[in-house]
Amino acid sequence: MINTESWITNLLAAGKIAGSGSIADISIPGTHDSGTYKCYQVGFSFLNFICAQTWSIEEQLNAGVRFLDIRLEQSSETAIQVNHGSHYCHIGLEDVLNQCYAFLAKNPGEYIIMSLKKDYGDNSRFTNNLGTVLQNNYITPAAKSWYTQSTIPTVTNAQGKIVLFNRMNYLNGQGIAALPANWPDNSEYFSINNTGYNIYVQDLYNPWFITSKLEAIDNLFQLSNKKDGNFYLNFFSWFAKTGRWAFPTSPYSGSLSVGVTAIIVDGTTVEIPIDPLSVIQKYAGNKMGIVILNFPTKDQINAIINTNG
Repeated sequence: MINTESWITNLLAAGKIAGSGSIADISIPGTHDSGTYKCYQVGFSFLNFICAQTWSIEEQLNAGVRFLDIRLEQSSETAIQVNHGSHYCHIGLEDVLNQCYAFLAKNPGEYIIMSLKKDYGDNSRFTNNLGTVLQNNYITPAAKSWYTQSTIPTVTNAQGKIVLFNRMNYLNGQGIAALPANWPDNSEYFSINNTGYNIYVQDLYNPWFITSKLEAIDNLFQLSNKKDGNFYLNFFSWFAKTGRWAFPTSPYSGSLSVGVTAIIVDGTTVEIPIDPLSVIQKYAGNKMGIVILNFPTKDQINAIINTNG
C-alpha cells in the first residue's frame, strides 16, 4: 500500500532511491495543464474542452503527482493568473503556489517539479513584464521554498522545495532550462541539450492518428529506461485529428484518460480502446522519467511510483 502523500520520503527510508541521486533518475507522475480543474467546475460545456484535470492542486499532490504543468498569463502589474491558451482557468498563481507550500510544509521530505510556461497575453500593456512580476512577487518572497538553479538537484537538495522547470524567456537563466526556442510544437520526439544534462521530450499532442501517439509514447519509454541524469518527459495528453478534427466527448473519455477514449469524427462517435494503465504497466520495472497525464487515476499514479526501486 503506497502512501502517496509521502512516497518519495518512504522510498528513501526503504533504500529504494538515494538522497544523493538525481531527481531525473526517478519515475515521477505528472499532470498536463495542472491548473485547469476549475474550468470544469465552472460548468460551461465549452470550458470542458480545455479542462485537463478535475483534481485540485492539493488533491493532485496528495495523490502522488510531483510534476505540475502550470501555464501563465500576466493579469496586472503585480499579479499572474493560470491560463489554458487564451482561456482563464479561474485560478491565480498565488492559489496554486499556496497549495504547494502547504503540501510541502506537511510533507517536507517531498518535492515538486513545476513547469512554468507563458501561455497567453500581451505584456506590452504593463510596465513590468511577466518575468519581473514572477520574480519579485512570487519567487523571491518565498525563496527558501524554491530551487531555481540551472542544474538538476539531488533528491536531498530538492526536498521541501519547488524545483523550477523553466519554459519561458524570463528569469535570467534560472531553473532547469526548456526554453520556447528549443521546444518544437507538436513533436513526437526532441531533445534539449543543456550543460551537464539533456531533456528528452515526447509531446505529440495533435496527432493525425492515435496510433502515432501511442507509438511515440512507447518510443520514449524505451529510451528512458536508464539512470543517466537526464530528464525524459512523456506527455500522454492529446487532441486528435483523424483526417478531420476529432474531439474528446468529455473530460473523462479523452486525452488517454480512462479505459475507452471516445472521439467525434464527422458527427459520429468512434470508440478507440486505450488503457493508459496497461501502457504504463507494460514498462513495469523500467525507469519511466516523468509521465504527464490528463485526468490521472490512482492506479496509474501508483503504477508509475512502483517502477522506482
